[in-house]
Amino acid sequence: MESIMMSSPHIRGITMFGSKHDQVGVLIEPSPLKQIDITDAQQVAHFINLIWPVICEANQRAPAFSKIYKEMIVVTDRHKPLPRTPKGTVMRAQALGAYAAEIEARYTDVASMRDAGLAGPPQVWDHDCLVEWLLRQVRELCPGVDISITKSLFDQGVDSLSSIILRRRIVGALASAATRNVQDVAQNMIYQYPTINALAVYVLELTQDPGAVTAESVVHARVQAIEDMIRKYSLPEPAPPASSDTVHGSRVPVVLLTGSTGHLGAHILQQLLRDPRDPRVERVYAVNRASPPGGRAIASRHVDRFRDLGFDEQLLLSATLVHIETDTAAPRLGLADALYEELCGCVTAVIHLAWVLDFNFPLAAFEAHVRGVHHLLALARASGAKFVFASSVGAAQAWEQSAGLYPEEVVLDAKYAVGNGYGEGKYVTERIIAASGLDATSLRIGQISGSGNGAWAVSDWVPILVKSGLALGCLPRAHGTVSWLPPHIVAACALAVMLRVGRAPAALNVVHPRGTPWDTVMAYIIDALHRTLGVRPPLVPFAEWFALLEERAKMAGREDLENIPGIKLLDFFRKLRDDDLAMPKEAEGSEACSGPQFSTANAEALSGALGDAPPLAPSDATLWVEYWRATGFLAL
Repeated sequence: MESIMMSSPHIRGITMFGSKHDQVGVLIEPSPLKQIDITDAQQVAHFINLIWPVICEANQRAPAFSKIYKEMIVVTDRHKPLPRTPKGTVMRAQALGAYAAEIEARYTDVASMRDAGLAGPPQVWDHDCLVEWLLRQVRELCPGVDISITKSLFDQGVDSLSSIILRRRIVGALASAATRNVQDVAQNMIYQYPTINALAVYVLELTQDPGAVTAESVVHARVQAIEDMIRKYSLPEPAPPASSDTVHGSRVPVVLLTGSTGHLGAHILQQLLRDPRDPRVERVYAVNRASPPGGRAIASRHVDRFRDLGFDEQLLLSATLVHIETDTAAPRLGLADALYEELCGCVTAVIHLAWVLDFNFPLAAFEAHVRGVHHLLALARASGAKFVFASSVGAAQAWEQSAGLYPEEVVLDAKYAVGNGYGEGKYVTERIIAASGLDATSLRIGQISGSGNGAWAVSDWVPILVKSGLALGCLPRAHGTVSWLPPHIVAACALAVMLRVGRAPAALNVVHPRGTPWDTVMAYIIDALHRTLGVRPPLVPFAEWFALLEERAKMAGREDLENIPGIKLLDFFRKLRDDDLAMPKEAEGSEACSGPQFSTANAEALSGALGDAPPLAPSDATLWVEYWRATGFLAL
């Protein structure tokens, strides 16, 4: 990188810095003809813009963590040139010592978000100017990319580090314009509003009178968006109510299963294939997204998952299993006509699991998933298939505990689904499925814990909480209980619905019927950490734990994001903190963090595995922690 930057005629000398920081920077000494007054912000900005093309060229050849951003360029004082050897080579150690104060001040300024970047704030705080300003910032962060204002920034080259830089610039612009208290700005706003257009609308709202946007108006707008998406993707006309048994009689089921490479999907697939001598199904069409160029083949991905879960890989050689790689969001599922017609003629059950798990994204980010449900329902209608959808307890995220248990039915008031886009998208799908007239069931699945061998996806919030807690030196207490279920029991529930003779209920709640206190589960995990890693982090109130997480997020760099992944879920954990604080003492037997309690009577009656589910035990936590350590996720 240094040799590329030194090719500029405007640069006399450079020294990289940042070995003890997560973000690198560079000291740049202007050439004699380009010396500037570094106390003049306009001169500094002009010089950095002058040399920026060569910085971009150097960045293109550097790994992501070594890229130089404008905020991390320190221009040297013309009265304090970089120290050199008699041969004219910059002496790096002496140069860093001479500018130690300036370098630390730059890190402090960037961490505290004191400026809007060298471009300054938008000239006018209106939508068009803000879009142009945001485009300039993103183009600087992702040079050479033709940025779309309607496409997710994360699909256009923005990564976790550049999203932090972008957020800091936005906050700095708001602060410099004195438009609003910057503490109001969502920590995950780039994730929550991942397009330029959405980001501009959100930032513009922050510049308006806070009183103009009320909690009621926000809920109303979200409900409207939910209802609009339901109308957009509902099937044209409801099918006449009929059981799939009427269409297919007593034939052995033919199952179309989406998301079979995931943890739950693999458990369902294993249970469908596990006894070749007594097949439960005639055929399983495992539908998944195509592997990216150079990625693992779909069959290999299934082998990897089965191996991870400790399943018999030989089951995947069954002639019963047929792999299909496609995009369900495409018309007719993106399939060739012959294959689509084959599925319409033989599929007796659709089990739809495939869904991105991300609590940061808004409802709009899940539209492709909802579109995929529309296409799958069209196939189920054509084939007369039963339809089983893996919904989430997140569809009830705004349910009021005072209203009692959340029922095993489709709730038509969308206000109870308002919250993160993940839960809203699941609710939208429940409503669309219920209106289809098909023999269909939405399973509201709660938190799925680790598998029988302890395997628990490290992208889930529980392992993220544990890993972050190790870095913070403590784990959080919380009032109430947790209703986590292992995936083999959830899989058994899904198959019980699929194999049921007669029409199944429209909705079932799949959570543990007998919850375990949060603090008890955390104690199990702490004991397992002590046995496995030799550490015993204390339990502290959730508010105290979150305060530590929030403080680390303010100055987060690449290494922090790796060691404290909870920073990426800051708003999710903030809600847990708020809900825990709001939970009355007399509700200690309720779901932790003021989560809704769910009726499970119908689900228990349908699935003996759920009704007989054992409570969480210390041995479960031991398996989880051992798995996380074995994968390298947890380490000291």
